[in-house]
Amino acid sequence: MDERAVAILTRARPERITTMLVSQWAEKKRILPKGLTSRPGPFRFDETPYMREIVDCLAESSPVREVALMKGAQLGGTVAVLENFLGYIIDVCPGPIMAITGDKDMADVWMEKRVDPMLQSAGLSHKIFAQIKKKHGHNTGDTKSAKEFPGGFLLSYGPNSAAKLRSNAIQYLLLDEEDAYPQEIGKEGDPISLAIRRTDTFENSRKILHISTPLEMSSSRIHAAYLAGDQSKYFVPCKKCGHMQTLKWDNLKYETDNHKNLIYDSVHYVCESCGEHWTNSDKANFLRDAQAGGVAEWRPTAVATKRHYRSFWISSLYSPPGGRSWESLVEEWLEAKDNPIKLRVFCNTVWGEPWEDRLNAPDHARIMIRRDLEPYASGSLPPSFSPLINTLGADVQEDRIEAEIMSWSPGKISASISYHVLEGDTSDLSGRAWRGLADLLSQDYAELPISLALIDAGFRTSTVYQFCEGYASGVLPCMGESSQSYGKRLFALRDVPGFATQRVDIQTRQLTSELYGYLQRGYPSEGQDFAPGYCHFPVDYPEKYFLQLIADKPVKKKTSAGVRLYYDPGSARNEAHDCRIYNMAALYVLAGAVSDEVSPDAPIPWELFWTMLMARAA
Repeated sequence: MDERAVAILTRARPERITTMLVSQWAEKKRILPKGLTSRPGPFRFDETPYMREIVDCLAESSPVREVALMKGAQLGGTVAVLENFLGYIIDVCPGPIMAITGDKDMADVWMEKRVDPMLQSAGLSHKIFAQIKKKHGHNTGDTKSAKEFPGGFLLSYGPNSAAKLRSNAIQYLLLDEEDAYPQEIGKEGDPISLAIRRTDTFENSRKILHISTPLEMSSSRIHAAYLAGDQSKYFVPCKKCGHMQTLKWDNLKYETDNHKNLIYDSVHYVCESCGEHWTNSDKANFLRDAQAGGVAEWRPTAVATKRHYRSFWISSLYSPPGGRSWESLVEEWLEAKDNPIKLRVFCNTVWGEPWEDRLNAPDHARIMIRRDLEPYASGSLPPSFSPLINTLGADVQEDRIEAEIMSWSPGKISASISYHVLEGDTSDLSGRAWRGLADLLSQDYAELPISLALIDAGFRTSTVYQFCEGYASGVLPCMGESSQSYGKRLFALRDVPGFATQRVDIQTRQLTSELYGYLQRGYPSEGQDFAPGYCHFPVDYPEKYFLQLIADKPVKKKTSAGVRLYYDPGSARNEAHDCRIYNMAALYVLAGAVSDEVSPDAPIPWELFWTMLMARAA
């Protein structure tokens, strides 16, 4: 947008400051359309009273200039805060707006699926039209990335274009899901800093909104924004003693039956003062703020590091009646608590807290004890183990191939069947190392074939590709990448130019975190089942195997993407570790293949996967 257009669109308006609050505007103008919400109809803060004070900090009459909201999921933040604030600006106090979301595609979808329906339902569509005429072509003032209205405009961008982020003077800056932004844009620096600099012209009237679910502690932007403010928390009263308190996960209690299934009627919250039990239905009363006839309120817990700055944190424990119930949260917890990958998601989306990976490499001596708890020899399986599927992971070195064959049962409980060191020059496909690997792949183990083998292609890359393309299916090359993210699936399938095979790229960092969590699972008490992910090992595996298995140690490194956690073996040998990670990745690929959904953020259908395998084995 050129400077002349900006000047015309933002031409001076009366200096009178409106006393209307954003919450008042929303309840007067907003109608939530069907299809975009489970509660269509006139917008009311009585359903999400905890959002009222947050959005009113953004009113023109409020002295607050910057607001940060770190939150869990299903709390109404996008509708109640971000969308209401946007409509309020356009209708009441117009000015130039920039909205930044996770990426360009998300920005376009946000405009089409959220902004347009909001403008229409609030009766603001007539305000969106071209404010100036251009000599050439048609200008509607209403595109996927820009909307013009009297007194201002809205620009919607992804965070990856430095040129766009520094292009216009901005009075209102909306930063949505900022933990998904890159830490740097090439040599241009931090995208948020670039965008905030565009508000300097409006220093005395600007409004900056940070709203996001947090991701990783080491790089979380919303957590840093929350700490910079007054760190307000929502205090609610006990229905019996009246004690004001914040909702804490440890005070949510429940019971399970003999099959470890949740007993729904047992779910309750315990007052930290008198011990009174609350149920999910009590939310209708204790969540109400003063304007809704209650006493719940936001209370700062720190002093902000700069003037006119408020920050808020709220978890999904506060989700209102009709949203996430405490029962559903506990159900999700029972599925996530023993799975490091699911636990990370739970931490972000339910607790509304950034994930901090605290897993250290387990002690190898403690893992070795497992050999004797249920002893079995290489080539066999533990007496209690019922195999459903086999995988193989192979690590290629200059003078050998090391390979581990594993068997799996529901819950990702595993048993190592055998570990092999196949010596020979790996540059020679006809040599004994590759012949030995081919022999392993041709055999059955516990009366089951190897369903998928992943062969490390980080060394002898072309040779590995040639070996794998000799198999119609079931043998694929792979490469590990510790810094890349492939969504919830932890892997991505790539075509390999010039070769008739696909390569599996693996998120090794998250798989290592998952493995180390499983290696810390204890042996079950008598009558109890093995914990999900428990790992069995043959009694004849030597100590060097276990030293290699946990060779990768957690280290923090500062990168262009911020401080990141990596696993680094240093000078230690880690072939056994790599083989185990490739086996785990093979299981992910096999489970992912049972679903038609290929999006990297689509969850692996584990329950369906195990059900299909058990039906096949029956």
